[in-house]
Amino acid sequence: MPETPTAAYDVFISYSHADQVWVGEWLVPRLKAAHLKVCTDRESFDIGVPSLINMENAVTASRHTLLVLTEAWVRSQ
Repeated sequence: MPETPTAAYDVFISYSHADQVWVGEWLVPRLKAAHLKVCTDRESFDIGVPSLINMENAVTASRHTLLVLTEAWVRSQ
């Protein structure tokens, strides 16, 4: 898949809200420490916009999408 040269973010992270603490306190700081621009629902989604639209916009605006696949994520689908 070709990279989007004008992407606003390096990576969009999709995760279960049950994993919010791990994503927010462990994963995101490490990605940012690696100088990556990170897109998450907590920091980047527009208020009042349906979640599905926000997710579509995040995927489109990011060079990569990172799925945090845990048991909680599977149950939430």
